[in-house]
Amino acid sequence: PGWNTNEFSTNGTKRRKPGLVSLVPGDTVELVLHAGGAAHQSACLGLSYLESYELMGTVVAECRPPCACAPKRIDALNAAARHSLFRTVELAATLTTAPECVVRLSNEGASAAGALSKFRVSGMYVRRRNTDGGCERAPPTLRLSELDRNTA
Repeated sequence: PGWNTNEFSTNGTKRRKPGLVSLVPGDTVELVLHAGGAAHQSACLGLSYLESYELMGTVVAECRPPCACAPKRIDALNAAARHSLFRTVELAATLTTAPECVVRLSNEGASAAGALSKFRVSGMYVRRRNTDGGCERAPPTLRLSELDRNTA
């Protein structure tokens, strides 16, 4: 149990799908994203994950101090599709006391459509927020291999 790094698909094929994987409801992991710059700034946190037509579940992503954001439930199952692809969601965050953000991912189990509880994160990034509230479209500043991983 717990979140584990995994280079290949978990279904026995040799398809390369690197990422951080959870298979068990209740698993949590905290990831530290170093944003650079100063504290007290608005940021966008991006989370890239695998969406597929079978076996996938949901997670809740939430910020922990020293940053703040609204929790977001992410469902990785798309039963209508007949393919798997990586998607990215963004969370609006405020860096409060330090130029970093701790993001907790909690495996919530099966999606509303049934399925299992697998969730695969392929990367995360931090970008500045524009004055209009949108995210800058610069290249990602962090990749999964650069994250500090602390399991809870």
